[in-house]
Amino acid sequence: MRTTHTTAVSPAHLPGADIPRFPVDIHLMARWDRQILFTRRTDQGYWLLPTSTLRTSETATAAVHRVANEQVALTADPAFTWLAGVQHHHDQGGNRLGLYFEVRRFHGIPLITDRRVHDQMGWFPLDRLPEPLTEPVRTALASYQSPEYYTESGWVR
Repeated sequence: MRTTHTTAVSPAHLPGADIPRFPVDIHLMARWDRQILFTRRTDQGYWLLPTSTLRTSETATAAVHRVANEQVALTADPAFTWLAGVQHHHDQGGNRLGLYFEVRRFHGIPLITDRRVHDQMGWFPLDRLPEPLTEPVRTALASYQSPEYYTESGWVR
């Protein structure tokens, strides 16, 4: 009788098993004077920055211009678009990396493009943010107003 031995290999022992793979969120911080544009989620009631997940076929700057156009009908000026912050966020859904882009020049009048997703929109000064605001966005905006460009959110310390 022939005996076959198999060895179970733990995924943790595979090459690259400890390399994180998680979504990258692109956040639009459209600035007008000292105010930032927010939208409110219809299903949750939270105020957010216009955001979307980075697609594998686009650069992060292309994604922020897509977000501006698709979610709030703005055309962002690439010469006035720059990275304003990076956040590593953790919640019950896992890990996410957030890239926050500030856009100071754009064309158009902001409009809600999909009322099934967003039911309100408004410009808010940094010292009077809308409520309720998600914790990751609140943390990122606090960092934005300080010299710190990287934040972590949702991690138990």
